Amino acid sequence: MPDAVKEGLRFDAPVPFIARMAAVDTSIRGLPIPAGSFLSLCLASASRDEEHWTDPGRFDVMRPPRPHLAFAAGPQMCLGQHLARLELEVATNALLDRLPGLRLDPDAPTPALIWGGGLSMPALDSLPVRFEPN
Repeated sequence: MPDAVKEGLRFDAPVPFIARMAAVDTSIRGLPIPAGSFLSLCLASASRDEEHWTDPGRFDVMRPPRPHLAFAAGPQMCLGQHLARLELEVATNALLDRLPGLRLDPDAPTPALIWGGGLSMPALDSLPVRFEPN
């Protein structure tokens, strides 16, 4: 379950955008960024970077773990990230324990991300499942 949670956070970042101010003159991929510039950074895009991830648009719980930016990084990293991961693991395990016949529907199309209620909270448009009681 920890690997599934890590992949879920990489695939669908809980906070896709963050704002920062450049503390020093720097550049990103050759683009100069002067100190004091305000930046809107797309963490969700970083988690889909083809230079860092193999087949980044595919949800793969068997993907070898690598660092991602779902909770940002460095001194601005989310302090609650460990609790959030634990809550995801506990809730998912509880759901699967109570409904052992619950499975993703292998015949359904891949769900798409939709943006509702602003840019900070993406969601799946659907999550087709099958339930086969024992």
